[in-house]
Amino acid sequence: MLNSFWGKFGQRQNLQQTAIIDQPYKLFEMFASPGRCVNNLTVINPEVLLVNWERVEEDILASSTTNVAIASYTTASARLVLYHFLEKLGRRVLYYDTDSVFFTAKPDEWVPDTGDFLGQLTDELADYGPGSYITEFVSGGPKNYAYEFLNANKGIIEPVCKVKGITLHYSNNQKVNFNVLKSMILDKEAPNVVEVIDKQIFKDKFFNILTKDATKKYRVNYTKRRRLSNSYDTLPYGYKGAL
Repeated sequence: MLNSFWGKFGQRQNLQQTAIIDQPYKLFEMFASPGRCVNNLTVINPEVLLVNWERVEEDILASSTTNVAIASYTTASARLVLYHFLEKLGRRVLYYDTDSVFFTAKPDEWVPDTGDFLGQLTDELADYGPGSYITEFVSGGPKNYAYEFLNANKGIIEPVCKVKGITLHYSNNQKVNFNVLKSMILDKEAPNVVEVIDKQIFKDKFFNILTKDATKKYRVNYTKRRRLSNSYDTLPYGYKGAL
């Protein structure tokens, strides 16, 4: 619901468009139109041009599928549901994002309902069998975490690492993984930057799809909260309550 409604109702209306021009009068009309702004011209061959253009702000027509109020209501409602869980879990929360929560739990403590319906959370470990649980968890910032969990089906401990912007294939997973992230957080002597090579897919001006090697640097990154001194806890910027 969040991805479908919020994404569509909040969609930007003035997207850049592309036109193929093979007649001189069409190019003249493009430049003469007061409602269009030509951003780029690319020569395909002596008789064909590729034109990138967008509408000027005064000429943008409201779409019947765009509504900022509904988009705001949808994403705000999702965050209220998330806050409901955070309020009940309190200091047991280890990490949370827009649609996920990592928390500690003892046998007699409250846990959120899980399921596939609106307002329920999905147990990401359910596929590994009843009794699967996380044994260790570390986070290096937003969308940057790793954990080890007991796979009940196999009876072994397995690692999981999630880092936004880095493809964790076999080669990169040797450099960025649970143990590396854990050491970067706990060990002050550990390197604070790890370089990985990633494949970057891009499109040139002739719409050819190309791939090239790109170097990316991984590091622990706390930009949305401040980390307490001599502690692994974090607080929002501006927090003035009791620690």
